[in-house]
Amino acid sequence: MFISYAQNFEDVMLNRLFKDKEKGFYIDIGACHPLHDSVTKAFYNRGWFGINIEPVQSFFELLQQDRKNDINLNIAISDTPTQLNFFELEGTGFSTLDGEKAHQLAQEKGLHLREYSVTTKTLAEICQTYVNLPIDFLKIDVEGWEEAVILGHDWHNFRPTVILVEATVPGEPTRKPTNIPHLLAEKGYIHVYFDGLNDYYLAQESEHLQSYFETPPNVFDDFISYQLQELQELRNHIENLEEILQARDLEISNAQKEIQEVTEVIHIKEKDTFQLTEMVANQETDIQQLNYILKDKTTEIESLKTAISQKDRDIEQLNHMIQEKEKEIVTVTTMVKEMEANIQQLHQMIAEKEADLQTLTQVVKQQEDNLHQLQEILQGKDTEIERLTALTESYLSQISILRNCLEDEKFEVKCLRKELEKLINFKKEYLERMNNLEQEMEREKLKSYQTREILKQVQDNYQGKLSESLAHFSQHDHQSSALQQQLIQALERIEAMESSKFWKLRTAWFRIRKSLGIQGD
Repeated sequence: MFISYAQNFEDVMLNRLFKDKEKGFYIDIGACHPLHDSVTKAFYNRGWFGINIEPVQSFFELLQQDRKNDINLNIAISDTPTQLNFFELEGTGFSTLDGEKAHQLAQEKGLHLREYSVTTKTLAEICQTYVNLPIDFLKIDVEGWEEAVILGHDWHNFRPTVILVEATVPGEPTRKPTNIPHLLAEKGYIHVYFDGLNDYYLAQESEHLQSYFETPPNVFDDFISYQLQELQELRNHIENLEEILQARDLEISNAQKEIQEVTEVIHIKEKDTFQLTEMVANQETDIQQLNYILKDKTTEIESLKTAISQKDRDIEQLNHMIQEKEKEIVTVTTMVKEMEANIQQLHQMIAEKEADLQTLTQVVKQQEDNLHQLQEILQGKDTEIERLTALTESYLSQISILRNCLEDEKFEVKCLRKELEKLINFKKEYLERMNNLEQEMEREKLKSYQTREILKQVQDNYQGKLSESLAHFSQHDHQSSALQQQLIQALERIEAMESSKFWKLRTAWFRIRKSLGIQGD
């Protein structure tokens, strides 16, 4: 169906001739609005293009926006190229170069009139500049200036097939007196139709098309005005909107019911939420208390670590003292070996003295005359022998004492090493216990952090878990107390070792050095 945009169905009459032509060319002088009352709009939509001439700036800008494929010129057409005063009746299609008619219309219709200068060119100039193909139709609607447009054209070289010329007085149904039919007849055009507003002229070379103008637009042209089409589309749109509104009303009704149900559920959930909030607040209080307990336990652990560090330093000092004592034992052993060598020398001397005694005895037997002297010598020798024997016995006694002391020192060192090994093993065991305790504390801390999320799933058995956690803390307290007690006992054993055998051995050693006359450290 053909959609008509023209005010008097001019495009319907033209479509009879060109309905099978996909591409064509037109010239519209006085184009005015690109859509409303436009003779060329339907053909432009079909794919045609052409030249639109419009001196009114506002209409020209609309043409520029809507007719991208057309040539749009913001000038006026007359019989000579010049500058003329143009009279714009704002917001209408009555603007013209005819000042007398413009003032008359402004006064009669109460329109606002603007007068300004415009450039005019002839239609011949326009065609020479822009036209290089046949012109299918020419429309002239310049509110009384049509005759000047026709006079300024080259009808020999640029011949439109159909010419539409507005034939009535602007704004009235009365034909205006004009020489246009005579002028066009001289140019080889036949008048074929008057529609009450426009005269239609057909080029003589196309007079076989004259039959298309025998009847006015009618039902057989299969057309609809774009206003009616828009009205129909609007009605359809309204019907669609009514259906949508009905559907929306139903949706709203259902939504209201759902909202009411949801409101009731929300009310119930709010009560549950309030109860859960109270429970969470209570649980947060418990968690805070647990955090305080964890903090206290952490402080105790740090104190125990500090004590362990101090004991490590004490053990290091004890190891250093043991090493020094071992060095002293080595020194004593060396001295004992030296004493044993001295004793061996004494035994050799005694053997030598005994040999001398035997020699002296033989001498006494041989020299009886010197018996008195030999007896005196013998008595002196006996005294010396007794003195040496006593000294030897004294040395032997001292060596025995030193050996006993050495054995005691070795036994004490062995005991100290065993005690040291026990302390080292105790330290390792204690550190393992402390590490296990810290890991348990970390796990308990992790459990406390996860309590918020677990609350939703384990609210029923939370009190049991809390009691279990407190039992763990109590057990850890007992373990810490036991470890502290063991540490105190170890310290007491160390103090006992420092105050018993060691100092006794040290005192005995100094007594031996003094008795032997050993000087120095």
